Amino acid sequence: MKNRRISYPRIFGVFALIIIFIFGFDSLKRNAAKKNAEDNLESIISVVTETSPPDIGQYTTETTSNKSIMVDNERYREIDKPSGDIEKGPLVLVNDEHKYNFPDISDSTSSIYDSMTAQHYKLSYPTHIAQNELLVKLNQMMDDFYTLYNTNDMTITSAYRTLDQQKELYEGTQSSYVTPEYMPQPGFSEHHTGYALDFTLVSSSGKITPYDASGDFAWVNSNCYKYGFLVRYPQDKTDKTGVDYQPWHFRYVGVPHSFIMNEQKLCLEEYIDYLKKYEFSKDHLRYSVYGYDYEIYYVPAQEGQTKVPIPVDRKYDISGNNVDGFIVTITEAGAELKTTTVPDPASSETGSVTQIPAGTSSSAVTSAASSTSY
Repeated sequence: MKNRRISYPRIFGVFALIIIFIFGFDSLKRNAAKKNAEDNLESIISVVTETSPPDIGQYTTETTSNKSIMVDNERYREIDKPSGDIEKGPLVLVNDEHKYNFPDISDSTSSIYDSMTAQHYKLSYPTHIAQNELLVKLNQMMDDFYTLYNTNDMTITSAYRTLDQQKELYEGTQSSYVTPEYMPQPGFSEHHTGYALDFTLVSSSGKITPYDASGDFAWVNSNCYKYGFLVRYPQDKTDKTGVDYQPWHFRYVGVPHSFIMNEQKLCLEEYIDYLKKYEFSKDHLRYSVYGYDYEIYYVPAQEGQTKVPIPVDRKYDISGNNVDGFIVTITEAGAELKTTTVPDPASSETGSVTQIPAGTSSSAVTSAASSTSY
């Protein structure tokens, strides 16, 4: 048998190829991992850039084309709102889940009796008080109703209630025909805000009839939104409000909010959530009614003081929502109001709504929605 000679150069060559292959494969893995990590980092940076709140004075809004535009910050400045102010204003939500903590409203309420412009409605007690802005629209609504139907049977049986008054009423439901569902626990009643009213009917002869919005009185429930009111507990929203239908219970939220809620068929619980998508740094909600242009946006509340952007040179109102933030409503006269006299917006029967990018000048925006007749 012939002995074979071992070829050492060939063996070294094979080992060299194996080593090159191992190091080359490892290098490829490292490069791939590095590229993957870089891609992930870019993705993380992109997400943070898109979702992180902008610095004060550099608000942006994202359009449908995913491009951002700068807000005209010269049109806005900031004010500090204390945490307690979240419980003030016509858009505060008070229900079984959101308690009212009784901020001082003595400067914004007045006697209903002293505020009556005519005897076009009645009071069960002359001591009833309510929010001043509510009283102005209440008188307008009752005057218009009286002009149409020549009756002053509508009688206010409840307006602002103290905590003790609510406690007395609630405890009384335990031994009367009134079920607890109709009477919120103390601290959880809208009547604490001064923005709610209950009606019954009292004829000139003294006959008392429960208010059910029937006959001529159906006009009030159908048209109250034109004056800033709404039927707070509608028949088709019991699953949202948690309260049975109450045609006699009216809540003031103000124009244009009452128009929008009527048009969108929203109860107050739904409307508060609806407004949250219109943050100041995003699209604003614009609504026009009878020559007035309204711009609406939401500002989330912060711990302690909240910086709320407000317009520099336009009329505005701020309301807390008693949940988690503030709602700013800017009012501006439309083009026709700058040259002509137009009736109060509450008398309007048409309105239009659209969304606008935050900070856009009102003169540069035209309504995209057609007018809706009511």
